Amino acid sequence: MPRGRPGKLDRLQQERLCLLLASGTSRRTAATYLGCAVESIRLTAQRDPRFAEQLRQAEMQAELVPLNQVRKAAETNWRAATWILERLRPDRYARRPPQLIKEQHMAKFVDAVVEVILNEIDDAALREKIAARLEKLSVDASLELAESAALSAPAARPQRRRPTAK
Repeated sequence: MPRGRPGKLDRLQQERLCLLLASGTSRRTAATYLGCAVESIRLTAQRDPRFAEQLRQAEMQAELVPLNQVRKAAETNWRAATWILERLRPDRYARRPPQLIKEQHMAKFVDAVVEVILNEIDDAALREKIAARLEKLSVDASLELAESAALSAPAARPQRRRPTAK
């Protein structure tokens, strides 16, 4: 038996709340609809373990129903199957960003390669020629990375002017 003053959520409101949550409504929206505060929901659940379990189940149902629909669609739709795999095993199936090596890591790698080459080649003229070409490749790669980053960044959308009524 709960102690203290009676909660603001009676059994009927608790049932309505659970129905709203099961349909995918957030606690905040459901609280607004029922005319109570989110804090009232939390406190009522804290005082009433049965209600807390009903909340948990309602929120899980909101998640499981669409997931089951996607699973069913995955039986005949490869995109749905891919979506599931990408989320269940992102380490194996999630899309990878196109730039896997950061610019500073690439610069360190190129510096290390240049150092190895310069240490292994005895001919000074050949060493300088190779070093210059590698430096140019490094600069060109940095420019390409900067350009691709600029192209892949979302562009600011111009504001549309709404026609004024005359």
